[in-house]
Amino acid sequence: MRNRAVKFILFAFVYFSAQNIFAQNQWSFLRGFLSTYGDSWNQFTTAGVPNANNRPGVREHCGSGIYNKKIWIYGGDGYTSGSDVWYYDINQKAWVYIGDSGGNGVYTDKLSESTTAHMGKRSRMASAIDKSGNMYIFGGETQDLGYHTAWNDFWKYNTNTNKWTWLGGSTSHSSAGSFGTSAPDWPRARYRARGWFDTDGNYWVFGGVFYDGVNAPYPLNDMWKYTVSSQKWTCETGDCNALNPPNTPGGVYPSTTGQTSTTYKLRARSDYNYWVDNQGNFWFYGGYNGEVHSGAIQLSDTWRYNPKTKAWTLLAIEGYMSDTSPGSQAEALCWLGNDGLPWMKLPNRTIWKFMNGAWQKTGNLNVDWGPPYLPTNQPFEANDYNIAGSQFTTFDHIKTDSSVYLFNGYGLGANNQWSYMGALWKYDLEPNPKAKLEFAITKDDFVPNGISPYKTSNREITITNVAQQTAINVVLKFGKTTQNTYSATHINNLKIVDGANSPKTGVKITASPYVGPDPVGTSLCSYDTAYYKSAFEITIPKIEAGQVVKVLALVNHCMANFDTPTSNTYSWNHWNAQVSYGDYAGEKYNLDLITNAPTKTLDSFNWYEYKAPIPTLNAGEGSKLFTIELGSGTYANPSNNQNLGSDFPKGKARLDITLPQNVYLANGSLTDIIGEYAVASGTTVQLVNVNSSSLNFGNTTSDGTQKYVVLFPEGQYLPIRRIKVKLRAANSAVNLSNIKTEIYTTFNSEFATLNYGWKPSIKP
Repeated sequence: MRNRAVKFILFAFVYFSAQNIFAQNQWSFLRGFLSTYGDSWNQFTTAGVPNANNRPGVREHCGSGIYNKKIWIYGGDGYTSGSDVWYYDINQKAWVYIGDSGGNGVYTDKLSESTTAHMGKRSRMASAIDKSGNMYIFGGETQDLGYHTAWNDFWKYNTNTNKWTWLGGSTSHSSAGSFGTSAPDWPRARYRARGWFDTDGNYWVFGGVFYDGVNAPYPLNDMWKYTVSSQKWTCETGDCNALNPPNTPGGVYPSTTGQTSTTYKLRARSDYNYWVDNQGNFWFYGGYNGEVHSGAIQLSDTWRYNPKTKAWTLLAIEGYMSDTSPGSQAEALCWLGNDGLPWMKLPNRTIWKFMNGAWQKTGNLNVDWGPPYLPTNQPFEANDYNIAGSQFTTFDHIKTDSSVYLFNGYGLGANNQWSYMGALWKYDLEPNPKAKLEFAITKDDFVPNGISPYKTSNREITITNVAQQTAINVVLKFGKTTQNTYSATHINNLKIVDGANSPKTGVKITASPYVGPDPVGTSLCSYDTAYYKSAFEITIPKIEAGQVVKVLALVNHCMANFDTPTSNTYSWNHWNAQVSYGDYAGEKYNLDLITNAPTKTLDSFNWYEYKAPIPTLNAGEGSKLFTIELGSGTYANPSNNQNLGSDFPKGKARLDITLPQNVYLANGSLTDIIGEYAVASGTTVQLVNVNSSSLNFGNTTSDGTQKYVVLFPEGQYLPIRRIKVKLRAANSAVNLSNIKTEIYTTFNSEFATLNYGWKPSIKP
């Protein structure tokens, strides 16, 4: 007696300690039938009302989904009608019976939600619930011909209104569907298939079995997408609606794992294990190469499918089951873990996850086939001793952020007998370790001064993963359309490297508009918006914990500007950078915008004042037309290696002219102002006249002076070297010495050293 008491105390201590210490990877029994008894039919008090004593009857292969923390089931095969609707309220810890419309389907009100239409008795169908609470159910089987008769009708059940919508498909079993004919494409009848939604909200179905009650059951390997917006089916991959002989190799496989191609095809299968990862890829593992009750063999291959590119990748092929391989399997409980990896509980109760290119066993490595174990016989208690029995599960991917749910199908009950089950279990998941990135502008050596409109600077952004979780789909956006028309940057030699300055692979770079690399230091300062002012987007597939990624760039600064220095922010020294990323659990994160201080200085521009040759008016002459010439000077012969055109297109110039009272433009129009470009022609230089492109008449001030702002069009060669202005004086009393002129132009340091008339610090 004493030894027995000591053992009990020790068990109690360990058990209750486990309750306090462990909070993950533990099973808890919730509600339902742990074995099949004489009373294992539907049990409920009032329809639509949760009650702790409500229990759906034992069953397997029901339709299912989760929405708003309610687990919905429909029909199934077992000791039920096969057409009943239930949900389990996770918050209230109770089942709710909704109703049963009857075993015979009613096909009416097509494509409209109906109070009359309903699916009827069904099991082994493809089902999933969308983000709005609509359960989509395709096909499945009835026993019209005695056993497993396939269907291809398609239904939507609205869990908010508890009403059905018939979306299409045949009103009788064994339909061959349609593909490549005059009729709209529609999948062949099938059962033991799976259904799910992609990241765009469209519904997918793959494989399954076709049986017409006459021939042997045929497995399928085609994958279909139902686009919800257009209400149309398309066959995306595989042998569309084609029948495959059971237990035959079939498919199109690469010679080795790790290969990717759009030409690959999976072997036909049913009751496979499947996942949708956080990048939107579909995963498949195992299944039966035919109908399980007709001797179909199990498969052992693991595949990933990209629905955007339609490419398959063979990830693994298992051998015999061992502690390092799940072997060939079907009908596992599948879920996507908080780590973003595919997880599954096999019917033998072992738990596996796919990581680093292989399936790995987790948890208790010695678990084997057996009945459920519930030592305290208490529901809702999670501990290290509870374990769900060996079951072929009824549904997959019913999970919340913290738990995945198992509704027992066919398997070993608490009485150690094989039969239908109806127990709901919860398996607590490991919490998601949040990803966390930090980023900063760690280098910017731009100095906004000097005489060149084309300077370079080195810039660097550093992104650091400071968490223990991998960050995925890291998107860095930087650059901004400038706030001023004539200031711009051009990104050169953009590089993405790791902390050791080695190139980071798999990076995608886009720009709007796109800017390619150009030779450093060349004179491409054209202010062309198709070439400058780009906003870059850099996508990095993943940044592991503790890893550093750096974005390096050599930046050319096009700094010409013709506006008032204090009125604008000149964004050639302005970075806007923002990072978004996710993790394998599907969480999304955004980092705040960072930017360096924008500069407002115009020290980078040398603007020169030029005095005009002023004529002399004799007393009493009256009104007179005259011309002033600005910027007159010599220009060198091209033999001095002066590049007059190819490297400096689209130079601009502006003239500000202040005229005293009673002095005006001769005709008051653009024709009064003519500019002159220097143009290379072989080994000589030609001068080309150009009219001004715009004339801004300023208001006359109180002292009678007027201010004109004249812009010249983009020149294809050097900036304007000389400007002639035709004026008119009203009378001899005009003070012509008050005529003031300023010419603002752009040129780089190379041209500034040459003698073509205008030079830094030289004012005629």
